[in-house]
Formats: sequence, C-alpha cells, structure tokens
Amino acid sequence: MLVNTVIFGDSPSFAMNSYMVLDQGGKIIKPVTVRVDGQASRSAVWPKSPKFQAKVVAAFGYTDFDPRAQTILTVFPATGGEVRFSLDFGQIE
Repeated sequence: MLVNTVIFGDSPSFAMNSYMVLDQGGKIIKPVTVRVDGQASRSAVWPKSPKFQAKVVAAFGYTDFDPRAQTILTVFPATGGEVRFSLDFGQIE
C-alpha cells in the first residue's frame, strides 16, 4: 500500500531523509521503501514561509498491517519533530 503525504519547509532539500511509520495499537509498522522529492517545489505562498512543498511516499506491505484496525500515521520530517494522523482504512472505498 502506498501512503503519500505532502510536507512543507523552507529549503529546496528540506524533505531529504524524511520518514513515516504506521502504529496499530502500539505495533509499529515500518515501510518497505520511502521515497521523497529530492528537490522540493515552490509552495503557493512562496517567497513567504513555508517556501517549499515536497511529497513523501512510503510503501507498506499488505501482510504487515491490519486494514481494519485503527491506525496512526506518523510522519517524521527530516528537519525534526513529527506529525500524526489518525486513519481508518475501513472507511476507504
């Protein structure tokens, strides 16, 4: 399963080495691969902050997670910190 997120930062290479994981009831599922935009594109507010936007795409093995379980997606931007999203894959048609 591919999970695509868009993150924002202030330098063209800010997204390099960003990462994401799934958390299902305390079980951490790591992606098989993670791909990021090597060169971020200008955001809609450029030249104001955040100046750039980039995609982070992670591929998770279908056998590694429960598609019916409540899931927390955590994105770790390379610039530090983390952002969490609550997901319910059962609601996706």
